[in-house]
Amino acid sequence: MKNHFHGFRRLDLLLIILLILPLTGLTGCAFLEDSLLKASGIAEDSDYLEYQSLLADGTLDSDGLYTSDELSAAQEESAADPHAGQVHVTFADNTSLSIAYYSDEALTAALDTADCYLDKEASIYYGSAKSRSQSSNLYRLSEFWIYEFSADGTRELVSRVSAEESLIYKIPASFDGSGLQIVPVGEYPDRELYLSVYMLDASGESSSLTAAGTWYINGEEATMNATVSSLESYTIVFDYDADSYFFVSSTPKEFNKNETSGLVEFFEQSSTDETVSYSIELHPYLSLTLSVDQEATISSGDSKVTVKKNKKWTRSDLKFGDSITIETEGKVTIYDGDYTYVTASKDDATSTYKLTLEQNPPADSKLEDLVNVERTFSVYFDTQDEHGSLTFKRSGEALSGETAVHTGDVIDVSYELTDKDYQFTTNESWIDGVLTYFTKTRTAKITIENTLENRVIDMEYLLENFYDTFAVEKKEK
Repeated sequence: MKNHFHGFRRLDLLLIILLILPLTGLTGCAFLEDSLLKASGIAEDSDYLEYQSLLADGTLDSDGLYTSDELSAAQEESAADPHAGQVHVTFADNTSLSIAYYSDEALTAALDTADCYLDKEASIYYGSAKSRSQSSNLYRLSEFWIYEFSADGTRELVSRVSAEESLIYKIPASFDGSGLQIVPVGEYPDRELYLSVYMLDASGESSSLTAAGTWYINGEEATMNATVSSLESYTIVFDYDADSYFFVSSTPKEFNKNETSGLVEFFEQSSTDETVSYSIELHPYLSLTLSVDQEATISSGDSKVTVKKNKKWTRSDLKFGDSITIETEGKVTIYDGDYTYVTASKDDATSTYKLTLEQNPPADSKLEDLVNVERTFSVYFDTQDEHGSLTFKRSGEALSGETAVHTGDVIDVSYELTDKDYQFTTNESWIDGVLTYFTKTRTAKITIENTLENRVIDMEYLLENFYDTFAVEKKEK
């Protein structure tokens, strides 16, 4: 198809059409045509002169069409490659990743990955890489491989950039290849699992029970910090010492448990599941020792026994949720054991007590309103004092340091003042003052209560509770 000459400006062409053609058509006068062209200035226009030259040498025919298939220089320029001097960059598609690319560090100028041409020295950044993997929720971007295409189409790996870097590549000023390709490479890291077993004491403090049992993953023994392939499903099992501990709970909730054999099994997890932490709460078995001041029938689980007056009943394999029923006309005493977990109720109509072991008993359980609580626990007796010496005795037996005591024990306290410059504090009576001046020893009695568990009984404690008896002062000279 032949091409029109495009050298004239549109206004010039319009003037020629409006002025020359009608007139020349009517008059046929070449003189009038020349006059009009000169008057309009068109005759001196460079495009018009070029047009006349092309007519003269036969490049154009009388209709203004090229006589050959060659384009004019102007047309060749307009048809030239619009990306001349730029580098064609292609982005390989990773179907498991969604990646956004940018041309600036601020990540505001997104690149069109379908049609991307960049100037030399331009930079390529990425802002995010979201996994679309159907095989594992842990699939992630690992690095970028940058390939360079030479003029003959040969591909060469020129750089590898970690996914931790935002800047993927800066095109060298000396780049002379035919293009670049950015290839995102992903990876399946191992799944890290965190396994723990613990117990909570009566105050809610947690402590680890690492030696209470063994973890298994897909049948293989595992450590507390274990790994599995992120492409595989897995099942976790915990085998614990059921003779020493009872099961309390698990996170996530267990699929199956056997408290007789001590086995806890979790649901099988797929390679796309996000659970990574597995924990099990165990607790050492609880014990209680009871006594009743009248004959009683005591039932617990499958056991039912008759206990004689003031005789002790003990059970040491109790768990949270267990209950003990006591039928008696007498008064029940918790003589020893884990009383802090016990709540109590009484049916006066049937003279029946019910003791229930709860992990978190209410603060207002009023246990001691219904039963007596006597326990064995530790107290520390400190016999040291800067002005004298302390002596603690129970039924004539001297006590010092950490000592096991029982609720209701009576402790005889004796303080001997050995510092000659001090005396016991005097009262206002001069007679008391004289007696105090010559007194070197004072005594008191302490009745052990549950509130003294793990307490230190020393001079500070005695001054808090028996100030008038043990306070000393410096003698006046």
